[in-house]
Amino acid sequence: MNWGFLRKIKAVHVLSVLLAAAVAAIIALLLRDVDLSPHVAFAREHAALAGAVIALASLVTVTFATWMNWRATRRQATLEAWTKWSDDTVAERKLISKMLGPRELTSAQAQALAHGSSELPTRPIRILGVIVRRGTAPPLFTDTERANLVHAAVAVLNGLERLAVGVELGVYRRAVLVDAGGTIIKRTFERFEPYIAIRRTHPEPQRRQEKAYVALEKLAMQIRYKEVDAERLESLRRQP
Repeated sequence: MNWGFLRKIKAVHVLSVLLAAAVAAIIALLLRDVDLSPHVAFAREHAALAGAVIALASLVTVTFATWMNWRATRRQATLEAWTKWSDDTVAERKLISKMLGPRELTSAQAQALAHGSSELPTRPIRILGVIVRRGTAPPLFTDTERANLVHAAVAVLNGLERLAVGVELGVYRRAVLVDAGGTIIKRTFERFEPYIAIRRTHPEPQRRQEKAYVALEKLAMQIRYKEVDAERLESLRRQP
């Protein structure tokens, strides 16, 4: 929870109450020696109109206060959701970086994760136009390593997809989410784009997910360079 933000909200509320009390005290002092009889008579004659004006003012005040509270609630919910995703996926993101490196997934890595192939065919060896051997390269991952990597990748991507859907539905604020983790969101999608593309076009219909991570893609593509740490993003892209 962002306690600093909550303290700011509380301070604003306290300041508003104190300001209202000060204004009321000043008005009372100014009207202390004023004959209000004519004004009271006028108010009695126009009681209905005065009531309507007061009701309208109250409605506007309540509406504004509700809107401000809703904005504050969305900000808090967005920060809490981002913090939870970040904390909950620390181990998964470390495993991904250790096993796959810091750059975008290669085609071979994406294929191995998506299809679960334990062996990757090599190109045929030809001698005088005759194929003499068609071997297989060593698997990129053991079955256990692949299972752990797929679990980690799905946990990371699913979490970001839920945040992106929350932005689309208005549950979370896009600006707050981008400020908190725009660089990570954009970079994570870029890294896993080859894997996501394969999942969307998987040859087996029962494993094909044509709409996999579409909300995350939309959010990542909409994040502009001026909204993120561009220098850090480029540095991550250049890592060997």
